[in-house]
Formats: sequence, structure tokens, C-alpha cells
Amino acid sequence: MFDSGTIAPKWLEDMKNNNQNITTPTGSFKLGKSSDVNNRPDCPQTPLNGTGICTILFDCPQVFSLLSDFDVYLRYFCPLNE
Repeated sequence: MFDSGTIAPKWLEDMKNNNQNITTPTGSFKLGKSSDVNNRPDCPQTPLNGTGICTILFDCPQVFSLLSDFDVYLRYFCPLNE
């Protein structure tokens, strides 16, 4: 669970390290908060089959049901800051 009261997908909870980071094939990343983000690049492909702006996952809980597992999440993952 996170600040907004929405429950994160179980696969995401399972992927978090003890320090609340996740490890992807491109490195280890902190699961941050909006206040941590200085740069929000364009997202060429979203889970809704459109374009968008990369954002903190927890600021977009409406996509949780579309991210069925870690592999699907990685298709849309954008590193922000760290």
C-alpha cells in the first residue's frame, strides 16, 4: 500500500527490495513520489495504447489493472531522475 490508500499490484510489492527500490535490466530504481521528480519526459507508448508523459507509478493508479506483471510494467517503464 502507499500514501493515497490505493493498493499497489502484488507483483510490484513482491519486486521491491528492502530499501523500496526495484531492480530492472537497466538498473535499480527508487519508487519515488511526485516531489522527487524534476523531469517528466514524453512517454511514446502507454498501457492505454496512446502517448503520454512519464510519471511516478503511484500517481497513476488507474493503470494498475493494465500492468498484469513485471514484464508488462517494463514495457512502459521510464526512469525519472534516478
